[in-house]
Amino acid sequence: AVGVVDSSGKLVGSVAVADLRDIALDNLGVLLQPVSKLLADGVLPNARLDVVTPSTTFAQLVEKLSSQRLHRVYVVNADGGAQSIITLT
Repeated sequence: AVGVVDSSGKLVGSVAVADLRDIALDNLGVLLQPVSKLLADGVLPNARLDVVTPSTTFAQLVEKLSSQRLHRVYVVNADGGAQSIITLT
């Protein structure tokens, strides 16, 4: 998965390979549109963004990943700006 940011760098969405699998073969033209439009139009799911901050401890990170059965979390600053992604794979 990759994070999607707006013009100010704020994390606003995420796109994964699984999201692309759901696009019908007869609708591949949508891939030529901006990601922001695909998210706004519901072509790509507007998935919940699981985030942590740079001050999150490793123990807190492991707890979040484990208890919520997450594959990845995004690291964001206080303004919601994307800084990094942490993934189990």
